[in-house]
Amino acid sequence: MQYDWTQDEWTQRRRLVQFWRSEKNNRILCGFQPVAQEAHGGQMNQIPGLCIVSCVYWEARQDYFITSVDLINLLQFVMDISLSMEEKNRIRRNLEGFKPITVSKGRPDTADFFRVIMNFPNPKPRNIEKDVKVFEWSALPYALKKIVTKYRTTVLQKTITQEGVVDGNAGVSPTSAAPPSVVQQILDM
Repeated sequence: MQYDWTQDEWTQRRRLVQFWRSEKNNRILCGFQPVAQEAHGGQMNQIPGLCIVSCVYWEARQDYFITSVDLINLLQFVMDISLSMEEKNRIRRNLEGFKPITVSKGRPDTADFFRVIMNFPNPKPRNIEKDVKVFEWSALPYALKKIVTKYRTTVLQKTITQEGVVDGNAGVSPTSAAPPSVVQQILDM
């Protein structure tokens, strides 16, 4: 997603990336592609079956980033769940290993980038106008895999009954129940 940007994307300093998902054989399959702002029509990120996030270029660092808000929204989409605030905060803590940068209007080294993020039209990569954490875009596939695997393993373990049945599928024992994984396509972002 960091290559072959259009002139419009460079001007805006962001590329919209559209994700879609499916599940097959306990695996989450995801695909993604760039989508033009005009094609998106300024809608909020609520298109059924799709999730659109922003890959944002930070000129001062000459690197690409995703906001924690977009990352959490993408995680909810990939896992096909709605997270509580407590779960979102736990996930944010689990993502600290990916060394996010806090972007603030009060910090001279991040103020310009803060303004860039705050001025984006829909779909906005933030919820409200306050400090936001950003992750390097290159960390996205690893962050997704870590959280999806960790979260889905926890959910899976909670659904295993004493008889070793998962979601009504007989023959799955607690020891053989494997967590789903994210397909290689995600790792090739």
